Amino acid sequence: MDYNGITKDLLKGQYFVHQSFLPVGFPGALDNTPFKFDPAKAKVILAKAGIKDAHFTLDVENKPPFITIAQSMQASFAQGG
Repeated sequence: MDYNGITKDLLKGQYFVHQSFLPVGFPGALDNTPFKFDPAKAKVILAKAGIKDAHFTLDVENKPPFITIAQSMQASFAQGG
């Protein structure tokens, strides 16, 4: 997923990248950003796993910025296959 593109381009710096399920400040929450947007690497990982055509459903609240973020995620996932 293009975390930086979403944060900088779509959300104009109103949010920050946080790649942890746990909220900032909770014990065990990540304070770094280990995941990077790399569609080529995603394709390799999917191929190694034998996944040729993955589909999933994402429920999104029908208001900004959630729709825009979901569309960006869709485009990012498409690049990775």
